[in-house]
Amino acid sequence: MKFYINNKELSEKVFWRTLESLVTPLQRVYILEGMKVKIADYLCWMEIIK
Repeated sequence: MKFYINNKELSEKVFWRTLESLVTPLQRVYILEGMKVKIADYLCWMEIIK
């Protein structure tokens, strides 16, 4: 799986660290390469829907 933020390919570790730093109550939903990743910041869990 490849991860992109602003069209830049990132390693998985950097991707998740970056995503965690971006998550706020208003920024929970991201669309990444055709997948929906819902971030629940207060629960710290992920639901990945293809």
